[in-house]
Amino acid sequence: MYRLKEGKISSNGIFGIIVILIITKVFLGIPRVAVQEGGSASWLLLLMSAGIASAGVFIIVKLIKKFPDKNIVDIAETLWGPPGRVIVAAVMASIFLYISTVVVREFAETILTTVLPRTPISIVTLMFVITMVLGAYNGLEVITRSVTLLIPFILVGITSILLLAGSFIDLNNFFPLLGTGIDKLVVHAPGRSSIYIDIVMVTLIISNVNEPEKIPQQVWKGFLFSTAVFVVVQLFYVSILTIHAGSKLYIPLFQLARIIYMGRFVQRIEVLYVFVWFFTGALQLTLTLYGAVTALSRGFKIPIYQPLLFPLGLLVFSLSFVPQSTLHAVSLDMNILRKYGSLIGFGVPAALLLTSVVLRKGGKTGEKQKTN
Repeated sequence: MYRLKEGKISSNGIFGIIVILIITKVFLGIPRVAVQEGGSASWLLLLMSAGIASAGVFIIVKLIKKFPDKNIVDIAETLWGPPGRVIVAAVMASIFLYISTVVVREFAETILTTVLPRTPISIVTLMFVITMVLGAYNGLEVITRSVTLLIPFILVGITSILLLAGSFIDLNNFFPLLGTGIDKLVVHAPGRSSIYIDIVMVTLIISNVNEPEKIPQQVWKGFLFSTAVFVVVQLFYVSILTIHAGSKLYIPLFQLARIIYMGRFVQRIEVLYVFVWFFTGALQLTLTLYGAVTALSRGFKIPIYQPLLFPLGLLVFSLSFVPQSTLHAVSLDMNILRKYGSLIGFGVPAALLLTSVVLRKGGKTGEKQKTN
């Protein structure tokens, strides 16, 4: 039977969801692309992009405060009418489907490259798709519990890689301090702010949170913590590898794991970290698929979202083979989604917030209007 209720989560669950959605990218191509664009100052590039993204986070938090009892689709209907509800739902679903399609291909390639080189990519991709469909089927409460359970395991995995590979740190790799130049950092930073657009997921699940008044605080905590993880990983990545090597390697953290040496009889321990890769990817993909089906079900007022899971899962599976190669998949991620995604991901909440201000709807203003 389909579940009519998705369950309620605590405000602390928002923190875990944001962390998983954002830090997953340290396992993929973001550190490499950051080195290509920022050189030895790639960590500064990520910090600048986070500063720009904070404006988008501020907009999302402001929108949540003005409409604490409504998700972004309901807000769109209130401000723009039924057409606005459908349009915003379609845009949100498209964002999360795009992310799911690209990320499932990248994680499948990662697994093939590291431990299963002779396995057909379709098998590994299907494994991820089945996991994300089953996870999303069980609802937000179950997903959040899984996130809460596995986040310590994932963070310990990342930390252990950095510490064990720390003996190879060369501080000379941080020079020149401004890397490719402040002008290039300023040019690339706005595009890389798209790393954080996954935060828009929060606007879809507001009605599922027990303490909605604490959502803004948890959003900022999740954003700042994820930024700190990103910057720390990038600092280690730059200091351990040369700029030339860092700009060429496809799977950054895996390359750091490969250089770990603990003696003659303890080698190739990077295989152990594949479990970290898998669980992180599975959680992120489950959340993005859930975001897509939730947006569509609320946009078209479908009372239960579960029937949408199989067709959307099949769509993700099929579209993941559109990229002709791994490099093409990474290019679709970095040159489209991670360059222009913030214009849509933060643009829609910004447009809704601006409309609410112009129409004087939402928040205290809305309450006064009802009283009058």
